[in-house]
Amino acid sequence: MRIVVKLSADAYPELHAELEDIPARQRAERLRVLASLGLVVGKSRLSPRDLVLPQARTPPEEKLRSIKARLKDSIRNV
Repeated sequence: MRIVVKLSADAYPELHAELEDIPARQRAERLRVLASLGLVVGKSRLSPRDLVLPQARTPPEEKLRSIKARLKDSIRNV
């Protein structure tokens, strides 16, 4: 099954923020995981407030470490 999703930053700001910095293939997988979590919550008697979810944004220090690592890898592969 193939589904194309258009996501408005105005309509779903938290979801848009969660997905915008993730590469396309990983973004699709992340969306599948979030949809699966939504199904579990929908079928249970849990409230979304009962779940503890990670922060939507990566801390700046972690993002910088990730960027540095990718740059180092790209330089090694040249």
